[in-house]
Amino acid sequence: MGRRTWAFVGVCCLSFAVCAEDYLSPSAVVADKDGQKLWIAESTAEQVALFDIATGKVEKTLSLPQNPTGLALTSDGAL
Repeated sequence: MGRRTWAFVGVCCLSFAVCAEDYLSPSAVVADKDGQKLWIAESTAEQVALFDIATGKVEKTLSLPQNPTGLALTSDGAL
């Protein structure tokens, strides 16, 4: 069998303040390969947001036809 490598990213604490009302039922969070941005699945809003850790702001959102339940990035960092 081929060899498999797994990488796990845990976010213990974030050094910036965010308002709870800015995030609509986050159901999953995954960091990009550089650890500079977070992809956040927002179930109630039926969207995925790209959050920049350095600026504390959402860079963009992707609307979805239904609520997201998870996130995964490819080996090259694409959502």
